[in-house]
Amino acid sequence: MSRLQTDVEHLLDHADWMNLQGQPLEAITVFGEVLDRLSNEIASSLQSKALRGVGLAFRTLGEINESQLAYEEALEVARACADPAEEAEALNGLAVAHQLAGQPAEAESLYEQAVQIAIDEGLFQLTGVLQQNRGVMASERGDFVSARECYRSALECFEAVVDTTGTCWTLNNLGLLSAETGHLIEALDYFDQAREVSNQASDRALGVRIEINRAHALMEAEEWELASLTLDTAVGVARTTNSPILVAEGLRYMAQVERRSGRPWNGLRWIRQAMETAESCPDALLVAETKREAGACWAALGDETRARAAWKDASKRFGRAGALRDQALVDQLLSELGSPP
Repeated sequence: MSRLQTDVEHLLDHADWMNLQGQPLEAITVFGEVLDRLSNEIASSLQSKALRGVGLAFRTLGEINESQLAYEEALEVARACADPAEEAEALNGLAVAHQLAGQPAEAESLYEQAVQIAIDEGLFQLTGVLQQNRGVMASERGDFVSARECYRSALECFEAVVDTTGTCWTLNNLGLLSAETGHLIEALDYFDQAREVSNQASDRALGVRIEINRAHALMEAEEWELASLTLDTAVGVARTTNSPILVAEGLRYMAQVERRSGRPWNGLRWIRQAMETAESCPDALLVAETKREAGACWAALGDETRARAAWKDASKRFGRAGALRDQALVDQLLSELGSPP
C-alpha cells in the first residue's frame, strides 16, 4: 500500500466520522482534500467513497441538488474503475437524492439497479439498506403491502450479517408501518423488539429514536398520557447523548401531544424549545418540521397571522430541502387558512 493511499484512507475515516458527528461542513473540507490529493490518479474506489461522503454531507445540509451531483460523479467513477460495490452504494445515494427531490419514479429505478448489483455480489448488508429505503418509499406512497415485504427482506439481510443497527432500524420501521395501518399492539411489539436489540448494542441514541417513534404510535392511538411520559423519558436521555437533533425531535413531538390533546398553549412552550435546538443543528428538514408544528399550535389558538407566518416559513424551508410532499401539505394548510384580511 502506497503512502498516498494510506494517508487518503485515514482522511476518509476522519471525514466519515465528521459526517456521523453531524459536522457536514467540516467533512466536506476533508473530503475535498482527499479529492485534491487523488486528482492526478486514475479513477479509484477511494475517489468514489470521497464523492459519496460529499453527497451525504450536502444531504445533511439540505442541499439536495448538490448532493445529487456528488452522487452522480461518484457513480461515474465507480463504473470507470469497475467496482460493483461502490456502484451500488452510489446508486443508493443517488436514489435517496431523487427521493428527497420528489422524484419517486427515478428513485425506484435506481434502487432496483442497486438491489440487483448488491444481490449478485452477495452484499447482504447493502441489500438490507436498499430494501429498507424501498420500503420507506412504498410506505410514503401508501403501498403498505410492498413496504412490509421490503422491510421483512431487509430484516432478513441484517440478521444474516448480525447488523444490530440495521435490525433496529428495520424493526422500528415495521413498528411505524403497523401504527400507520392501525395495528397498535403489533407496532408496540416491534418497538419493544427494537429497544431490546438497541440495549444489547448499547446504542443509546438509537434507543432514543425508537422511543420517540413509539410515542408517535401512542399518539396515533390517542394515548396522550403514555405518549407524553415516553417522550419525557426519551428527551431526558437524548440530552445525555450529545444529540441536539434527537432532543429537538422529541420536543417537537411533545408539542404535538399537547396540541392534539387540547392544550396548544403548552405546545407552544415545547415548540419554542424545539426550534431553538433545531436551529443549532445543520438539519434543514428538522427546522422546517418545527416551524410547521408552531403554525399548527398558533392555528389551534386562533392566531391566524402567526400561523400563516410559521407555515410560509416552513413551506420555503421544505422547498429548499427538496421535501416537496411536505411542502405541498403545508401549502394546503395555508390554502385552507385563506388570504389575510
